[in-house]
Amino acid sequence: MIARFARRKGSAGLLAVACCSSAVARAEEPLDSQIQVVRTREAADCPDAPELRRNVSALGAAPTQPVEPVRVEVTFERTREGYGATLRSFGAKPGLRHLVTSGKNCSSLADAVGVALAVLLDLVPPSDKPPAVSSRTAAARDERSGPPFVLSVGVRAGVGYGELGDGVSGVFSATASLSRARFQLLGSAFWHTHRHPTLGEGSVELGLWGGGLDACYRFGRSAGIGWFPCGGFRLGSLSGRGEEFDQNYEAAQTWAALAASGRVQVPLSKKWAFVAGLSAIVPLRRHSFSAASVGPTVETGPFGLLLEMGPEITIW
Repeated sequence: MIARFARRKGSAGLLAVACCSSAVARAEEPLDSQIQVVRTREAADCPDAPELRRNVSALGAAPTQPVEPVRVEVTFERTREGYGATLRSFGAKPGLRHLVTSGKNCSSLADAVGVALAVLLDLVPPSDKPPAVSSRTAAARDERSGPPFVLSVGVRAGVGYGELGDGVSGVFSATASLSRARFQLLGSAFWHTHRHPTLGEGSVELGLWGGGLDACYRFGRSAGIGWFPCGGFRLGSLSGRGEEFDQNYEAAQTWAALAASGRVQVPLSKKWAFVAGLSAIVPLRRHSFSAASVGPTVETGPFGLLLEMGPEITIW
């Protein structure tokens, strides 16, 4: 009888410990089952569910006392003024809450939603260290705290086709860009190596040099690989000089063209990057050079292609 009673007392004790452990586990259950996130396509820069759960976990720890579970559904969306979030809570604290912030990114709203969720879930804030923020929020703050403009310079080398007639020429250029946020103004100075198309018993030396200005927009993360579509114009001097004729003359013409280009920028370090770009050049008019005894000689094409690549360094 005594042994049977002891077994019953032991079973009751184990059952009590199991109940207490279940209550504590419910209070400390992972946020995976407590926070769900829905984002509209326009609010894709807002945190997704795993990132939001990490941000909320960094704001505090689960309460040590047993509490009734709470489940929250968060919906991020883009508004006319900025960003908005709707928090629908179920369980011990049912309700509906709306948060709205202004700005060009979702970082402020993400911080506000994280604090609201920490309050809803009764998290205990840490006392020995400040709350951590997401990497996206930190990057946005670093971008806001950085200089308003970024100046970079670079050199490029490549090949061009069609700008000096039906043939290939080498191209060298120097660039300087001024960027703010995702917008960039790119200036360049270029020089084409000479081509020597034959004409009868002689040849014509063709050359081209000048400068350009492009407006660009950056796609991609600020700290990663970026793609820049650009549009602009080119202005320069197209020259032709006779060679091996009885009388050799030299002439130069003003050359102007429109340009559409795309560039890929690969960061190598904090200041250095590698840039590769492909440009389509459309001259505003076609040019030709002729010899008196032979007639029309070389004509430039209706369009040209230019492939360039080289290093770039950020000055400030």
